[in-house]
Amino acid sequence: MEWQGSGKSSVSAGGQPAGGSTASRPTAPATNGLGLSWVGGSGGSSTIAPPDPEAQRLATLKSQLLGALPALPERPRSSSWRQNDLVNRADLIKSIRSDAALQSAFSGWEKLPADVKLAAGNRIAALEGALYGFEPAPIQVDAFLKKPAMGYYHPTEDKVHLSPDTLTDLRQFVNTLTHEQAHAYQWEKGVEAKQGRMDPADPLAATALAWHDNFFEYAQPKDGYEAYRTQSIEAHAFATGDGVAAGVFS
Repeated sequence: MEWQGSGKSSVSAGGQPAGGSTASRPTAPATNGLGLSWVGGSGGSSTIAPPDPEAQRLATLKSQLLGALPALPERPRSSSWRQNDLVNRADLIKSIRSDAALQSAFSGWEKLPADVKLAAGNRIAALEGALYGFEPAPIQVDAFLKKPAMGYYHPTEDKVHLSPDTLTDLRQFVNTLTHEQAHAYQWEKGVEAKQGRMDPADPLAATALAWHDNFFEYAQPKDGYEAYRTQSIEAHAFATGDGVAAGVFS
Protein backbone atom coordinates (compact mmCIF):
# COMPACT_ATOMS: atom_id res chain seq x y z
CA MET A 1 0.00 0.00 0.00
CA GLU A 2 1.36 3.42 -0.84
CA TRP A 3 0.58 6.87 0.43
CA GLN A 4 0.52 9.45 -2.37
CA GLY A 5 2.50 12.64 -1.94
CA SER A 6 1.55 16.09 -3.17
CA GLY A 7 4.01 15.85 -6.09
CA LYS A 8 4.45 13.32 -8.89
CA SER A 9 6.38 10.75 -6.89
CA SER A 10 4.70 8.28 -4.57
CA VAL A 11 5.94 7.45 -1.07
CA SER A 12 5.66 4.01 0.50
CA ALA A 13 4.56 3.36 4.10
CA GLY A 14 8.22 2.93 5.04
CA GLY A 15 8.97 6.48 3.89
CA GLN A 16 10.94 5.53 0.72
CA PRO A 17 9.94 6.75 -2.76
CA ALA A 18 8.17 4.04 -4.78
CA GLY A 19 10.49 2.05 -7.00
CA GLY A 20 13.39 2.40 -4.55
CA SER A 21 14.77 5.69 -5.89
CA THR A 22 16.60 8.13 -3.66
CA ALA A 23 14.49 11.14 -4.63
CA SER A 24 13.87 13.53 -1.77
CA ARG A 25 10.59 13.30 0.14
CA PRO A 26 7.86 15.92 -0.50
CA THR A 27 8.08 18.84 1.83
CA ALA A 28 4.36 18.77 2.63
CA PRO A 29 2.87 15.92 4.71
CA ALA A 30 2.02 12.95 2.51
CA THR A 31 -1.66 12.45 1.79
CA ASN A 32 -3.68 9.76 0.07
CA GLY A 33 -6.75 9.96 -2.11
CA LEU A 34 -9.00 10.13 0.96
CA GLY A 35 -7.28 13.26 2.19
CA LEU A 36 -5.59 11.52 5.13
CA SER A 37 -2.19 12.88 6.22
CA TRP A 38 0.69 11.56 8.25
CA VAL A 39 1.12 13.53 11.46
CA GLY A 40 4.62 14.12 12.82
CA GLY A 41 7.92 15.63 11.88
CA SER A 42 9.32 12.78 9.81
CA GLY A 43 8.05 14.06 6.49
CA GLY A 44 5.68 11.11 6.05
CA SER A 45 7.79 8.22 7.38
CA SER A 46 6.34 5.62 9.74
CA THR A 47 8.24 2.96 11.69
CA ILE A 48 6.33 0.01 13.15
CA ALA A 49 8.37 -2.00 15.62
CA PRO A 50 8.42 -5.70 14.77
CA PRO A 51 6.79 -8.01 17.32
CA ASP A 52 9.10 -9.21 20.09
CA PRO A 53 9.02 -13.04 20.05
CA GLU A 54 10.17 -13.29 23.67
CA ALA A 55 7.52 -10.85 24.86
CA GLN A 56 4.90 -12.82 22.95
CA ARG A 57 6.15 -16.08 24.48
CA LEU A 58 6.01 -14.68 28.00
CA ALA A 59 2.52 -13.27 27.45
CA THR A 60 1.33 -16.67 26.20
CA LEU A 61 2.96 -18.47 29.12
CA LYS A 62 1.43 -16.10 31.66
CA SER A 63 -2.00 -16.59 30.06
CA GLN A 64 -1.58 -20.37 30.32
CA LEU A 65 -0.49 -20.14 33.95
CA LEU A 66 -3.57 -18.09 34.79
CA GLY A 67 -5.86 -20.38 32.78
CA ALA A 68 -8.19 -23.13 33.92
CA LEU A 69 -6.80 -25.96 36.03
CA PRO A 70 -6.74 -29.51 34.70
CA ALA A 71 -9.34 -32.01 35.85
CA LEU A 72 -8.58 -33.26 39.34
CA PRO A 73 -8.49 -36.94 40.22
CA GLU A 74 -11.34 -38.66 42.06
CA ARG A 75 -9.97 -40.14 45.27
CA PRO A 76 -11.39 -42.43 47.92
CA ARG A 77 -11.30 -40.86 51.36
CA SER A 78 -9.85 -42.61 54.38
CA SER A 79 -11.04 -42.44 57.99
CA SER A 80 -7.52 -41.22 58.82
CA TRP A 81 -6.77 -37.55 58.17
CA ARG A 82 -3.08 -38.38 57.89
CA GLN A 83 -3.73 -40.85 55.11
CA ASN A 84 -5.90 -38.32 53.31
CA ASP A 85 -3.16 -35.74 53.74
CA LEU A 86 -0.58 -38.05 52.16
CA VAL A 87 -2.92 -38.64 49.20
CA ASN A 88 -3.44 -34.88 48.82
CA ARG A 89 0.32 -34.31 48.81
CA ALA A 90 0.99 -37.08 46.30
CA ASP A 91 -1.71 -35.73 43.98
CA LEU A 92 -0.32 -32.20 44.26
CA ILE A 93 3.12 -33.49 43.25
CA LYS A 94 1.64 -35.34 40.28
CA SER A 95 -0.43 -32.33 39.24
CA ILE A 96 2.58 -29.98 39.30
CA ARG A 97 4.78 -32.42 37.40
CA SER A 98 2.17 -33.07 34.72
CA ASP A 99 1.09 -29.44 34.22
CA ALA A 100 2.47 -28.23 30.88
CA ALA A 101 2.34 -24.53 31.78
CA LEU A 102 4.19 -25.02 35.06
CA GLN A 103 6.82 -27.25 33.47
CA SER A 104 7.39 -24.65 30.76
CA ALA A 105 7.88 -21.99 33.44
CA PHE A 106 10.21 -24.23 35.43
CA SER A 107 12.44 -24.92 32.42
CA GLY A 108 13.39 -21.24 32.07
CA TRP A 109 12.82 -20.06 35.63
CA GLU A 110 15.98 -17.99 36.00
CA LYS A 111 15.07 -15.69 33.11
CA LEU A 112 11.37 -15.25 33.92
CA PRO A 113 10.18 -11.82 35.08
CA ALA A 114 8.67 -11.62 38.56
CA ASP A 115 5.07 -11.31 37.37
CA VAL A 116 5.29 -14.59 35.43
CA LYS A 117 6.90 -16.32 38.43
CA LEU A 118 4.04 -15.11 40.60
CA ALA A 119 1.55 -16.39 38.02
CA ALA A 120 3.22 -19.80 38.38
CA GLY A 121 2.96 -19.45 42.15
CA ASN A 122 -0.74 -18.68 41.92
CA ARG A 123 -1.25 -21.78 39.78
CA ILE A 124 0.54 -23.99 42.30
CA ALA A 125 -1.53 -22.44 45.11
CA ALA A 126 -4.74 -23.01 43.14
CA LEU A 127 -3.83 -26.67 42.63
CA GLU A 128 -3.06 -27.05 46.33
CA GLY A 129 -6.34 -25.42 47.30
CA ALA A 130 -8.38 -27.54 44.89
CA LEU A 131 -6.81 -30.80 46.05
CA TYR A 132 -6.83 -30.08 49.79
CA GLY A 133 -10.20 -28.33 49.73
CA PHE A 134 -9.50 -24.75 50.87
CA GLU A 135 -9.32 -21.23 49.47
CA PRO A 136 -5.63 -20.43 48.82
CA ALA A 137 -4.34 -17.16 50.21
CA PRO A 138 -3.20 -14.36 47.89
CA ILE A 139 0.56 -14.23 47.38
CA GLN A 140 2.61 -11.11 48.07
CA VAL A 141 6.36 -10.55 47.71
CA ASP A 142 7.61 -8.80 50.84
CA ALA A 143 10.80 -6.83 50.20
CA PHE A 144 11.44 -6.55 53.95
CA LEU A 145 11.75 -10.32 54.44
CA LYS A 146 15.39 -11.32 54.68
CA LYS A 147 17.16 -14.63 55.25
CA PRO A 148 16.74 -16.86 57.13
CA ALA A 149 13.04 -15.94 56.83
CA MET A 150 11.64 -17.11 53.50
CA GLY A 151 7.96 -16.45 54.01
CA TYR A 152 5.04 -16.40 56.40
CA TYR A 153 1.27 -16.68 56.45
CA HIS A 154 -0.71 -13.95 58.18
CA PRO A 155 -4.14 -15.34 59.25
CA THR A 156 -5.69 -11.95 60.07
CA GLU A 157 -5.12 -10.58 56.57
CA ASP A 158 -5.15 -14.06 54.98
CA LYS A 159 -2.06 -13.47 52.83
CA VAL A 160 1.09 -15.43 52.07
CA HIS A 161 4.20 -13.23 52.18
CA LEU A 162 7.27 -14.45 50.28
CA SER A 163 10.84 -13.20 50.45
CA PRO A 164 12.27 -11.91 47.14
CA ASP A 165 15.01 -14.51 47.66
CA THR A 166 12.52 -17.31 46.97
CA LEU A 167 11.98 -16.03 43.42
CA THR A 168 15.59 -16.78 42.48
CA ASP A 169 15.54 -20.39 43.70
CA LEU A 170 12.80 -22.51 42.10
CA ARG A 171 12.91 -25.37 44.60
CA GLN A 172 12.86 -22.94 47.54
CA PHE A 173 9.96 -21.10 45.91
CA VAL A 174 7.84 -24.25 45.58
CA ASN A 175 8.78 -25.40 49.08
CA THR A 176 8.03 -22.08 50.77
CA LEU A 177 4.84 -21.47 48.82
CA THR A 178 3.28 -24.86 49.56
CA HIS A 179 4.44 -24.62 53.19
CA GLU A 180 2.74 -21.25 53.69
CA GLN A 181 -0.40 -22.29 51.83
CA ALA A 182 -0.55 -25.26 54.22
CA HIS A 183 -0.91 -22.69 57.00
CA ALA A 184 -3.79 -21.07 55.08
CA TYR A 185 -5.41 -24.52 54.89
CA GLN A 186 -4.87 -25.12 58.62
CA TRP A 187 -6.38 -21.77 59.54
CA GLU A 188 -9.45 -22.20 57.34
CA LYS A 189 -10.15 -25.70 58.64
CA GLY A 190 -9.39 -24.67 62.22
CA VAL A 191 -11.92 -21.84 62.07
CA GLU A 192 -14.51 -24.17 60.52
CA ALA A 193 -14.04 -26.68 63.34
CA LYS A 194 -14.03 -24.01 66.07
CA GLN A 195 -17.23 -22.43 64.76
CA GLY A 196 -19.01 -25.77 64.49
CA ARG A 197 -19.06 -25.72 60.69
CA MET A 198 -17.11 -28.98 60.40
CA ASP A 199 -18.79 -32.31 61.00
CA PRO A 200 -17.39 -33.70 64.28
CA ALA A 201 -17.17 -37.06 62.51
CA ASP A 202 -14.83 -35.61 59.90
CA PRO A 203 -11.41 -37.32 60.22
CA LEU A 204 -9.79 -33.87 60.32
CA ALA A 205 -12.06 -32.37 63.03
CA ALA A 206 -9.93 -32.98 66.13
CA THR A 207 -6.69 -32.02 64.36
CA ALA A 208 -8.28 -28.86 62.95
CA LEU A 209 -9.27 -27.77 66.45
CA ALA A 210 -5.70 -28.34 67.62
CA TRP A 211 -4.42 -26.30 64.67
CA HIS A 212 -6.75 -23.45 65.58
CA ASP A 213 -5.49 -23.36 69.16
CA ASN A 214 -1.86 -23.58 67.98
CA PHE A 215 -2.23 -20.32 66.06
CA PHE A 216 -3.00 -18.59 69.38
CA GLU A 217 -0.26 -20.42 71.30
CA TYR A 218 2.41 -20.19 68.64
CA ALA A 219 6.04 -20.93 69.50
CA GLN A 220 8.42 -18.60 67.67
CA PRO A 221 11.90 -19.79 66.58
CA LYS A 222 13.37 -17.54 69.28
CA ASP A 223 11.47 -19.64 71.84
CA GLY A 224 13.57 -22.64 70.85
CA TYR A 225 13.87 -24.26 67.43
CA GLU A 226 12.68 -27.66 68.59
CA ALA A 227 9.49 -26.23 70.10
CA TYR A 228 8.91 -24.16 66.95
CA ARG A 229 9.51 -26.99 64.50
CA THR A 230 7.50 -29.68 66.30
CA GLN A 231 4.33 -27.69 67.09
CA SER A 232 1.37 -29.08 65.16
CA ILE A 233 0.93 -26.42 62.48
CA GLU A 234 4.65 -26.23 61.69
CA ALA A 235 5.16 -30.00 61.70
CA HIS A 236 2.38 -30.32 59.12
CA ALA A 237 3.53 -27.32 57.04
CA PHE A 238 7.15 -28.50 56.92
CA ALA A 239 6.01 -31.99 55.92
CA THR A 240 3.93 -30.43 53.15
CA GLY A 241 6.55 -28.04 51.74
CA ASP A 242 9.52 -30.37 52.06
CA GLY A 243 7.51 -33.31 50.73
CA VAL A 244 6.14 -31.47 47.70
CA ALA A 245 9.54 -30.02 46.79
CA ALA A 246 11.21 -33.41 47.11
CA GLY A 247 8.54 -35.06 44.96
CA VAL A 248 8.46 -32.39 42.28
CA PHE A 249 12.24 -32.15 41.86
CA SER A 250 13.27 -35.75 42.49
